[in-house]
Amino acid sequence: MDISEIFVQTEAWFRESHPLWLIAGMALLPLVPFPISPLWILAGIRFGFLGGLAACFAAMVINLFLAYGVALILGRPLINRLVRFTGYTLPKIPRTDETKWIFLFRITPGIPLVVQNYTLGVARVNFWRYLIISIVVQISYAAAFLLFGSALFSGTTGWAISGVLLAISLFIVFRLIQKRLAARVANPLPANGNLHP
Repeated sequence: MDISEIFVQTEAWFRESHPLWLIAGMALLPLVPFPISPLWILAGIRFGFLGGLAACFAAMVINLFLAYGVALILGRPLINRLVRFTGYTLPKIPRTDETKWIFLFRITPGIPLVVQNYTLGVARVNFWRYLIISIVVQISYAAAFLLFGSALFSGTTGWAISGVLLAISLFIVFRLIQKRLAARVANPLPANGNLHP
């Protein structure tokens, strides 16, 4: 069984199981290399747009608390081994301009969520700054996938298209911000999201 089949079976199980399992999945699965966007779509299908936002928010808070704690407990060597499974290695984040770095790290395309969370945790960035910025960025993307998922459930094609357009718009806006921030910090993350030691 390959990874794609595991993802398909996992999504099917969440679709049929109790809704609380989906919230738990959104909170716990990003602790390992697992894509979160399919779960956001399922949340839109199971809870609708507004209910999905509440569910995603709760799951994000739990996930961010846990990821930060795991990163502090396990430390850089063990976390780096886990992250290498995704083809990345943990970079070092400077203390200067910490807010810019957290935001830059969150909006740089191509970096898996598990890599983002553990890198920021190992770097021991300010927790509340990490939590607030992370939620703002993630809930923005989640809203687009929730809109798409809820529209699929209700059969509203127009709203489904709106969800896709919102995701594209967010990508463009965050990419522009990412380029501006990258020009203002030393040794910025590469635009393609490829990280180096």
